[in-house]
Amino acid sequence: MMSGRRAKVEESERWERDLDSVWGKASKEGKLVLLDFFNPECGDCRRMDAVTYPTDQVKEWLNRTLVPVRVSHEHEPLAEEFRVVRTPCLVLLDRPGREVHRSEGFLSPGDFLAFVQLGLAKLKYERAELESAMDLLQGLFKNHPESPSLAEAVVVRGRCRYRYTHDPRHLREAHEQLRSDFPGSGWVRRTLQYRLL
Repeated sequence: MMSGRRAKVEESERWERDLDSVWGKASKEGKLVLLDFFNPECGDCRRMDAVTYPTDQVKEWLNRTLVPVRVSHEHEPLAEEFRVVRTPCLVLLDRPGREVHRSEGFLSPGDFLAFVQLGLAKLKYERAELESAMDLLQGLFKNHPESPSLAEAVVVRGRCRYRYTHDPRHLREAHEQLRSDFPGSGWVRRTLQYRLL
């Protein structure tokens, strides 16, 4: 069993505490910033600390792709700027103030990995790095088939395919897959225009 002192050291090593100080590190290492709005009284926040963050795969993704920053859910002005209403609230940023992706509520280790992969894929799509985006999405579909991130991943994959081929059928197919596989998802309504393509 780990001593309290050692656990405290690992906790402080894992999380940065000052968002302003991490941008140089994130830029130099080509990483996104994970902004974790934490509430010590939140059961799901504590559960993520106990269940999600300690897993080897999550630690590996945190170290390889993210600079994690933990701030209070009441931090001003950040809580207001990022519209924090529920914790845990995780926000992926690629530069100061620019949100790439977000999640609210508990994420299991697999769901956390899917969240990060989807955020990275969205960023790659925005940067027109379509093959990298598709690789990330394929990993998400293959390794996390039950993730709540899948519906949005279907949309991003359809957009990548469309952007790569200029064939609008990929957008229509994404909408059809959403209607079939995720009928209760808000993404069905948000992609209604694709059915006309």
